[in-house]
Amino acid sequence: MGHQGSICRPVPGASLSEIVSVRQWLTSAADIRAYLEVRNKFIIHKPAALLGVIPSLVRPDFLIEIEVVVAVPTGKVKGPVTSHTRKRRPRDSSPAPGK
Repeated sequence: MGHQGSICRPVPGASLSEIVSVRQWLTSAADIRAYLEVRNKFIIHKPAALLGVIPSLVRPDFLIEIEVVVAVPTGKVKGPVTSHTRKRRPRDSSPAPGK
């Protein structure tokens, strides 16, 4: 398995130990063992995970797609807050107008 490319939106202040979920798609079952050997060197804890083998990805030259979700404790995020690091605001619980 070679490096095919990467698209990454890093979360400032996050670490690999804060990964809570990993979705992994491979285009060949023959690559599972090698992929897991590499992944397990970086992700040493046991987050929720899904690993699937599918016929192809959005680009034919991609062999693997990995989606990771991290949970960063409040106050640990460093740098600017962006759409992928922003905490969700609580829903407005005020009554609707005219109620």
